[in-house]
Amino acid sequence: MSSTPLTENALSRPAGLVVSLRLLAAIVIFAAIAPGILMTAPAVAAQLASEWQLKPGQIGWLFSAELGAMSLATLPAWWWMSRLDWRRVALTAGVVFLAANLASAVVTQYETLLAARFIASLAGGTLMILCISCAAGTPNPSRVYAFWVLGQLLLGMLGLLALPGLFATFGLKVVYLILAAIMLCCLPLVSAFPPRFQPLSVSRQQPSTALWRQALAVLAVLTFYISLSAVWTFIGTIGSAAGLSPTQVGLVLAAATVCGIIGAGGAALRGTRRADRLPVWLGYGLLIVSVGLLIGQPLLVRYAIAALLFKFTWTFVLPFILARVAGLDNSGRLMNSINLVIGGGMLGKEAPLGPGSYEIACLSAGLACAAVEAVLKGELDNAYSLSRPPGHHCLPDQSMGFCFLANIPIAIERAKAQLGLGKVAIIDWDVHHGNGTQHIYLQRDDVLTISLHQDGCFPPGYAGEDDRGVGAGEGYNINIPLLAGAGDDSWRYALETIVIPALARFEPELIIIACGYDANAMDPLARMQLHSDSFRAMTEQVQQAADRLCGGKLVMVHEGGYAESYVPFCGLAVMEALSGIRTEVQDPLLEFIQQQQPRATFAQFQRQAIDRLAQQFGLQ
Repeated sequence: MSSTPLTENALSRPAGLVVSLRLLAAIVIFAAIAPGILMTAPAVAAQLASEWQLKPGQIGWLFSAELGAMSLATLPAWWWMSRLDWRRVALTAGVVFLAANLASAVVTQYETLLAARFIASLAGGTLMILCISCAAGTPNPSRVYAFWVLGQLLLGMLGLLALPGLFATFGLKVVYLILAAIMLCCLPLVSAFPPRFQPLSVSRQQPSTALWRQALAVLAVLTFYISLSAVWTFIGTIGSAAGLSPTQVGLVLAAATVCGIIGAGGAALRGTRRADRLPVWLGYGLLIVSVGLLIGQPLLVRYAIAALLFKFTWTFVLPFILARVAGLDNSGRLMNSINLVIGGGMLGKEAPLGPGSYEIACLSAGLACAAVEAVLKGELDNAYSLSRPPGHHCLPDQSMGFCFLANIPIAIERAKAQLGLGKVAIIDWDVHHGNGTQHIYLQRDDVLTISLHQDGCFPPGYAGEDDRGVGAGEGYNINIPLLAGAGDDSWRYALETIVIPALARFEPELIIIACGYDANAMDPLARMQLHSDSFRAMTEQVQQAADRLCGGKLVMVHEGGYAESYVPFCGLAVMEALSGIRTEVQDPLLEFIQQQQPRATFAQFQRQAIDRLAQQFGLQ
């Protein structure tokens, strides 16, 4: 590759770094390779689940290690940035990254893979810091940052297109081998880095930027990424909730990816040497407009405009934001701090954190505790905890799927500690797998967990009916995956054939239902066919079992349900069953959904599958 040579004289010029093609290539390529696994996360996560049979919590730990290590690389960088030769740091980080990826390709144990990924990402984070700091010292940082973003987008797009086919032939190891090979080929580029940070201005003769301005700059980037994560993580869910089909949502998001590449390319063309506020103000304005277009339930055209505009704008404006911050940096340490906050904004997988989130999550868990306590003390015959946010996806160490705290396990453990509660059975009939509750009690024999859910729905990566518990908990974890489209007959038959016999065998002192309503026929995030009378009948089935087994001690804790127009009728039916009071409110969609129930042949097919599960669980 031809380039303009970098000399010590060039590096010391007041104008800052002279950008050779080799330096630009080093910044773009290393910045794209370093987060390579994160940029192709959907494909890699699916392969981890299928090939390694990892649970969602384990996959979450792997990606948390990747992201966390990249951010933590900032801490040692505060020390070495002014003390060590950057070229030697880059060479060391590149070699470590290469070796850790080779190790990732050959390991067979989860713990070893986790350690290898942490080391690889720590090295990758170090390279990312060098790239972002070098870009800050160039005469045209906005243009260099635009290429920086563009490189990551292109690598992510190519990876998502190519990896599924490569995984089918070579397995998971291929992604680590590819990253190692690219790094090996690019190691000669480390000589393009300067030995030290070179600011855009003669900083040694100018006072440093005030610390409060630098702190505000870091806060601005953090809030930008928080907002970005909060919107883009759920852009698909917003479309589904508005009634758009998966095909429509997929086409819009595919087009948005192209718009993101165009946005970064546009920033590269626009890039200017002088301070330019116009792109920043324009970018923030368009982002606000795009978010406004998503409010309510946007139809296809409005949804498409919002998604395309949002993706285009954030990739366009980000280089100019980083360039503005770079103008405040006289040592490289400010841009190093930016690397620390870029990973902020999400408390867990699909669990966006905002003002008041922690407080309302505590109140939600507290209401579940109060419901359990009232029933155990005999103050109530049964109770319903109408609380949000839900909790059944929350893992022991990570929030997930709108669930910040594990409401039911918190209530159980409190009751065990303070009220002497013994054996507890949890029935989770939310349409999504109760992975968090399962994970918490996977090795316990004093809590029976039963999850009825749509097969293949959120979250991906658990082992289904074969996941029976571990150690002392083996046999005390039951999963009943039902086929998409299953209706009233299938769900009630599963309760009758598996759930009730399992309760009788376990003999609990208390039964808790994780009561999600997203198996109703109108829910936008699932494909089941339940109606209000289904939930009424299911509640009555469990009530009768509770009367026989534990003196009627039954607590229901609210979980999911996203059909705003229909969940109230399902919830009312459950309340009527619990209280024994029938109101005059009529379900206007009941007859329609009853007419949409699966044919007898489908119901019989699902019954046969349930019978096989019952035999597998030793209940027939």
